[in-house]
Amino acid sequence: MITQVKYLLIVITLSTFIFLGGCAKFSSSRHLDMRSFGENTSAMINEIKAGLTIKRSLLTTPFIHGEAVIQFRKHKEDIGIILRGIIFYSTQIVNISRANLTDEEKAKKLGEYIKRLATPVVEAKDPDIRISTEKLDAIVAKINNQQTFLDALGAAQPLVDALNGFMTNSLETMKGLAEQIAEETSVRIDQHSAAVITNKNNLEAFQTQTMQSFHLLNSLRAGKAGAMDELLQNDPALKEYVKPGTTVGKQDMDLMETALMRRFENTQALLDSLKPRIDEYHAQIREMEELMYSFEQSARRLQLSVTLWARSHANLAAGIEVPPEIDIGKMITGTASNVVDKVIP
Repeated sequence: MITQVKYLLIVITLSTFIFLGGCAKFSSSRHLDMRSFGENTSAMINEIKAGLTIKRSLLTTPFIHGEAVIQFRKHKEDIGIILRGIIFYSTQIVNISRANLTDEEKAKKLGEYIKRLATPVVEAKDPDIRISTEKLDAIVAKINNQQTFLDALGAAQPLVDALNGFMTNSLETMKGLAEQIAEETSVRIDQHSAAVITNKNNLEAFQTQTMQSFHLLNSLRAGKAGAMDELLQNDPALKEYVKPGTTVGKQDMDLMETALMRRFENTQALLDSLKPRIDEYHAQIREMEELMYSFEQSARRLQLSVTLWARSHANLAAGIEVPPEIDIGKMITGTASNVVDKVIP
């Protein structure tokens, strides 16, 4: 019996050793899915880049102009340059990681690529990512001196963080410009339709006065005391149907009613003729609001996507696996916090 117990203990010990050894081997051989990182990043940025086109203006186009618009488009172009750089960079680090090279050679390849990709932007300062040529050279030199590819990616992180910072600043600036554009555009739309809006308001007020006159006329027919004075005070134009020194009779009241009906119909006809212009005005205001909402949503998604990309890059360099298919839509609604926890520890 003792022999059997000893044998059982030995089997358990060996099994535990093999199991733990297997786990250690699995952990040590763990590799990063560079392909998923590159493909997911490209897909994510392409989606957001397409979204930054925003809703196209149709009715408001003639009213959208000025210095703020020029600056807004300039920032949008700069963001497009950075987005393309992010996509190219992400694709390239996947290619380098899969190349038949030593880690040191991969590090140098990464440094060469970053130098080639970033130098024109840094030297032209357009867009201005606030990195000097000297700082870029220092980053590239550090990348080139790394012994492993992951360390080289870590050395490139300051550049990645600078891109993320540029995106944050640019989008904040664009938000301010968008608000200015919306305000200036709304003023131009109001000025363009001012006469129409004024006529509409005057006609509606005249129609309201006419309806009140109908009510007072009916009170007069019913014999209400003081109704005549109230009617003429509300509608002095009806005095022409009142003969001085006489009592207003049924015929006079019929003439008043006919005049009021004709006036109401003419007023309504004028309002109907203005309706297309009024509808156009409201459509222009509504489109301006939709343009603002579209931009705000796109900017929010874009900022979130680039921030996740920057954090994912840092995690990748640290040896943390990047989960595939990051759902930006769910990130915004807060229903994918478990994914965020994986990407942003």
